[in-house]
Amino acid sequence: MIPAEGRVGRQVSPGDESYPLVRQEKGAKGRAWPECCCRPYVRRCLLFDHNPRFAECAELAARSAFSLVICGLPFLLPAGVAPNLDSFVDSGFYAVTVVSFIVLHIKTNLGSTMAATCSGLRGVVLAVCNAWCMFGLFPDGYTEEESIWVWWFGFAEGLLFLITIVHLNFDTGAMVFSIKLFSGYWMHFLKIDQEGFRTPWTPGFSIYKNKGIQDLTNVVLGAFLTILIFLFPYPLTALQAAQEAATVMSHEVPYILRLFVKYLEDTKSNDYEQDRIMRNIRRLQRKGDSLSSNVEYSWWECFGWGSRQADRVALRRLEKVLRDCYDSIHGIWSVSELRKGEERGKHHLAMIEVIRVRYLPLLNLVEELIEQVVFVGSITQFSDAQKTEVLRLIQEIRAEQAMFREANGENEIASIIQELEVVHTVACHMMMVINGFVRYAEKTMQESNKASYLCDMEGFGFRDLFKGVTSPGCNTQLSAECLGVRYSMRMIFSVLLGFFTGYSGSGMVTPGSPAIAKATATLLSKFPGSALVKNLNRIQGVVLGTVFGQLLDTIFHRSTACSYFNEVLLGCCFASYIFATVFIHFYVTDFAIMGIQMANFGGTEMMTGGCGEKEDTGKAYSKITTNLLAIIFIVLVDLVFASERASDMAAAKSQDLWVTIKLGAMDVLDPDKKVTLSSVTLETELSRVESLGREASHEPRYHRIAWREQMFDATLKEMQEVRYALSTLERILAENGQDGAKKVPYFRSTVLQTSAVQQWAAVLREKFDLISSLLEVFSHETNQRWPMLDDEKVTKQFRVESEKAKSQLLQEIVRLELYKQGPLEPMNNTSFRDDPLCMLSIFLACSDAMLVSMRQIQHNILRLY
Repeated sequence: MIPAEGRVGRQVSPGDESYPLVRQEKGAKGRAWPECCCRPYVRRCLLFDHNPRFAECAELAARSAFSLVICGLPFLLPAGVAPNLDSFVDSGFYAVTVVSFIVLHIKTNLGSTMAATCSGLRGVVLAVCNAWCMFGLFPDGYTEEESIWVWWFGFAEGLLFLITIVHLNFDTGAMVFSIKLFSGYWMHFLKIDQEGFRTPWTPGFSIYKNKGIQDLTNVVLGAFLTILIFLFPYPLTALQAAQEAATVMSHEVPYILRLFVKYLEDTKSNDYEQDRIMRNIRRLQRKGDSLSSNVEYSWWECFGWGSRQADRVALRRLEKVLRDCYDSIHGIWSVSELRKGEERGKHHLAMIEVIRVRYLPLLNLVEELIEQVVFVGSITQFSDAQKTEVLRLIQEIRAEQAMFREANGENEIASIIQELEVVHTVACHMMMVINGFVRYAEKTMQESNKASYLCDMEGFGFRDLFKGVTSPGCNTQLSAECLGVRYSMRMIFSVLLGFFTGYSGSGMVTPGSPAIAKATATLLSKFPGSALVKNLNRIQGVVLGTVFGQLLDTIFHRSTACSYFNEVLLGCCFASYIFATVFIHFYVTDFAIMGIQMANFGGTEMMTGGCGEKEDTGKAYSKITTNLLAIIFIVLVDLVFASERASDMAAAKSQDLWVTIKLGAMDVLDPDKKVTLSSVTLETELSRVESLGREASHEPRYHRIAWREQMFDATLKEMQEVRYALSTLERILAENGQDGAKKVPYFRSTVLQTSAVQQWAAVLREKFDLISSLLEVFSHETNQRWPMLDDEKVTKQFRVESEKAKSQLLQEIVRLELYKQGPLEPMNNTSFRDDPLCMLSIFLACSDAMLVSMRQIQHNILRLY
């Protein structure tokens, strides 16, 4: 397709043709978000316009500090000032553990916080119910009067509970809190000199004095107070965060497309314009990551019901549209990189002029449509006037699409295919982007004003607990629980070692103390190597928090007589300390674990003891000792039950991923295979491999050389580029772009049947195999020379073979006039799938892009080895 002579169409105003230096203001037209009156002032005070991330973290820290001061008042005020509070604390229903629970469950928004607190609450309920079962049979636990079989019953029952909690698919919060709390109950049952507690069905039970009821009340209060942090003075919800991310992304997509048109209309590429495009692509990627997680967490804000669930469904649909837009933009980028150093010919410039005149006004209409269906408080609630406006915009966009499509006619000059590779890719992807937004708007209109949705329980059902429980190895998906048998053995034996060390005392801790087992449950991680580094970070937080907390408490509390002035000073210090440590947790990624442990242990220290009360330094020493012993036990157990290292899994999974990409590419070139859209699957796998690479960089290497982090990251970056090119090929070749569809008849029956394409496939297959061999470098962990370097094929360029195959394909296209053999049906006004020249250009461009990315992987490995 090149510019056709003829009708110019409606005049385009200078405003339509201009390239904005700044983005249009969000929500300038259409419906606007309902926003709390104080939120803009808070953001202004926290310098949100200067550094949004700083402002967000500072706001979270300020909310946490203020709320924790209020929650800690019963422990900060002198005894007798508030008798009702004193009696409530003395009853055991409100303890320091409430404040500790709040600190450990502060997340970034309401949805993620509710998910975390519900997880912890689930673990506590499991521990309490299991303890009631044990003490229901033997109310006093094991005593000197009881048979030794009672002790063995308690041991077997506790071990069974531990195995069940660890090996089923309980999330981390539920697992950690259930083990921590049950360790104390278990110790009470097995230790002779420790007192048991009554269950609801045994005589002597009192709801006011029962340990289980008190623990449940503490956790429920902690969860309730944690949720209040994100409700006042105005809500910080995951759904609103998802809407904001969707808004930024929806603005970013048209803006980047305009930048591409501006970049491609010059006779030569401008490297600085390219830099600006890449900067905005990265911004789009960051927002995409936050959108996905916030949509997921927003379930907890509506529990799958009502109008907010309708908004979640719409946002999930919009997320898919925006993900496809991101792939399209990266597809344009990958192809434009191929021709960045070449002079742009007249056909290219003519086609870009058509896009500039025809497409930019169309993009303006799409932005108006986005204003109407995205930038809103509830994205599924529309008035009649708003519906009319959206439908009008959709009709106008369709009409403009037809004019844009008609302005790009076919030409019988096949020699310009290579010249138009980039511009054809741009036009095709731009049409895909428009269609994505239009289909989203149409679907949203169809489901508008539907406030009632069935409850969505995906991921929270009972059957999910049993997925993968027979897995022989560790699940490498870092966003899910590690459910392998080996991991279960590591955790069970680590907790048991800590538990029975505390049971006997062993001269290290007070006999009958479950503290080591509790610390072990908290410190365990999926991968032994990276866990050691993280645990050393935790021990820093424990030590620094304990020291800071005792120091401030001694200065303002214990060393003086009770006075309001000292209590106010201590409260101010407590608030400042919580603000600083929580801010570190959210803002400084490398010290996030240390920051939250400092807040936990330091805050707890400040709230224990009374005015003029002598400090017990032994307790502080005991906290540090138990955490050190827990780390030692974890390391020892890891040496015995050493699971597969993260670096080994990263190397193996990168190989598997590359094989998957290769098979996908070969299937695309096979005329008989149906098209399977692999973009989402490959993106998920790439994310897992990337996470494994980060874990590998934190594991101790001992006798092995350092993990090749820079080489691994560079390799994954190029794999991502191959994925973008493959995704473009799949979407353009599948009939109607549908997953599982046959390839378009034109390609299936003509182009893919040529011998030149088969030769091209053979070149790609050989290159894929070479890269697969080079990826073995990540399993080479010594300073000895890597044998692969002595293989001559590692320096094979494939340049001659690829150029020959491409030249033959172009000759065959001209000889057989394949560029004329489009479908017989009328022209499709909303797609370029019926344009043979366009499809051929994209096919060649994406194939070239894959080859170039593979060549870059080869360069990176040979240069950085």
